[in-house]
Amino acid sequence: MNVVDSVTCVLRPDLWMYTPSTTSRAQEVIQLLKQSKCPLLLGIWGMPGIGKSTIAKAIYEQIDPYFEGKCFLKVGDVWEQNHGQVSLQKKIILDIDKATEIEIPTIESGREILKERLRHKRVLLVLDDVNKLEQLNALCRSREWFGAGSKITITTKDRQLLNEHGVDHIYRVKELDESESLAVFNLGAFSQETTPGEDFGKLSRQLVAYCGRLPLALEKLGSFFNGHEALQWDGVLRSPEGFSIPVQ
Repeated sequence: MNVVDSVTCVLRPDLWMYTPSTTSRAQEVIQLLKQSKCPLLLGIWGMPGIGKSTIAKAIYEQIDPYFEGKCFLKVGDVWEQNHGQVSLQKKIILDIDKATEIEIPTIESGREILKERLRHKRVLLVLDDVNKLEQLNALCRSREWFGAGSKITITTKDRQLLNEHGVDHIYRVKELDESESLAVFNLGAFSQETTPGEDFGKLSRQLVAYCGRLPLALEKLGSFFNGHEALQWDGVLRSPEGFSIPVQ
């Protein structure tokens, strides 16, 4: 039984978004976003797999009615693609300014277009998985690019990057506690937040401890075990080959 290969096939996305732990963390960030009527930059920072993107998505869904335009942008992978930089700039403009088409020949011209199109709009922009300062310089270099009340949220594993860009707040995503971790794992394994029976309860606690309380790993592992009997769970735990769950 190959856990790493099989788990990707049964994973249901964003299970953690619907747990109380996500809601409480999202509300903490929203309170920070409410602290200023000026354009505000906020960083969501933490280790890979800790749930930064899920929290950002929860915030995006909860507060988007208050803005004239919005865009959720997955930055990291796209940036490295051919013409990826200008395609990201273009997506921001198309999503927020509701343009049907726009030509951006260079990153430099894209900066000017972003500033011109967005500086009078109250926008919600999420830049997810940022890993280079040049990405921020191309996509949200200055608060002057955005209208009053705009909120720009950046998720990253690099705190120094946020410091260098001069964000207004940095929210550190902490690990889940034991009960929160069990709830996330159980959603994947049983489609509910509680464990059905002591046999499964003991095995669930063992697996949660193995994952290090990282939501992404808990989601993947729980989804893998969904539909299997307790004896099968125990067999995997006792396997001499062991198993590993990727968190990126």
